[in-house]
Amino acid sequence: MKELIKKIIFIVGIISLLIVFILNIFVTGDMQINEWVKVKPNSIAFIFSSVLVAIVIYVFGKFLDKKLVKGKYIFYGLLIIIYIGVNIFYINVKANRSPVYDQLSVYRLAIAMHNNELDDIASEEKAIVNDAKNGQYFERYQQQLTLAFVWNILFKIFNNSNYIIIRFFNLFGNILTISSIILICKELSKKYKVNSYLGFIISCTFVSLIYLVTFIYGDALGLGFSMMGIYFIMKYVSEKKIRFALLSSLLMSMAYLLRMNYVIFVLAILIYLFLDLIDKNNYKKGQVSQEINNGEKIIGTYKRNKDTINKIITKIIVMIVFLGIVLVPSSIIKTYYCNKMGLDKNKPFILTGYLYMGMSEAAYSPRMV
Repeated sequence: MKELIKKIIFIVGIISLLIVFILNIFVTGDMQINEWVKVKPNSIAFIFSSVLVAIVIYVFGKFLDKKLVKGKYIFYGLLIIIYIGVNIFYINVKANRSPVYDQLSVYRLAIAMHNNELDDIASEEKAIVNDAKNGQYFERYQQQLTLAFVWNILFKIFNNSNYIIIRFFNLFGNILTISSIILICKELSKKYKVNSYLGFIISCTFVSLIYLVTFIYGDALGLGFSMMGIYFIMKYVSEKKIRFALLSSLLMSMAYLLRMNYVIFVLAILIYLFLDLIDKNNYKKGQVSQEINNGEKIIGTYKRNKDTINKIITKIIVMIVFLGIVLVPSSIIKTYYCNKMGLDKNKPFILTGYLYMGMSEAAYSPRMV
């Protein structure tokens, strides 16, 4: 069963990567300041240059993997310093860009939380949007409540509500993301041949991540927490130390507070833990190699079975606790602020609506031009 699930995941993963790769070569999504994405076909020159750059990066990564053996972490350090410099430069270039639309709504709510003015913002929203069909913004998009809560905590820590604080935390998230790539590659190299240079360079050249640093949103920081959470769950599976699973669950909980979309990583981790649960190789340790008589054979079998049962129970408990730590804080925060602001918890925007939005020609949907 495990091998079948692995093959299915592998096939789905390869197909998904191919689709993403092909789409990135042939079309470009250009996000406007109003958060509307224009999707346009790329020119032949752009396609050719993209393929050429990809080949250069691949060859350079292979070269470093063969030639630069001892100076690996010096190379990583220098590249991270350059990466930080590029992010700070971009923050300064876009310093005058203020939050708009969803970003502005969440930012204003975070300030209201910081200044204890929730009643004012709730009354203002009811006055602006008092429509039974559309409802209030935070009533329909309740996931924004947890994001505003996190920004509010940051504002309280620094005693300042300037959104530049969020941008530098986005930078921290980007650093976490590319650092996690190094750590994940290192963990994978214990079982597979991995070119960590190539993975690290590719992650650093993911320009879209740098663009997100100026967004007053939870994408960048949430991704950083998610990637680090994935690393620690890999450490838990390889070393069987529960503290790594606990740390991973705390990181994933933060990611989920920042961006509901990162629940996809939570599902991936649960599948990963399930595969570890059904892996028979985890239960072969401690077998009695010499069983002289029937009495010793029975005792040996009993000990092995008891040890296997204990391991299975522990793994199941870890999965349940992991899911609880990830989901419960978000649920508590949303419930608290829904009650505080007088919002109806049963009127959120349905999840299928996002799928429809992505496939339609509505105002905030991707559109081919």
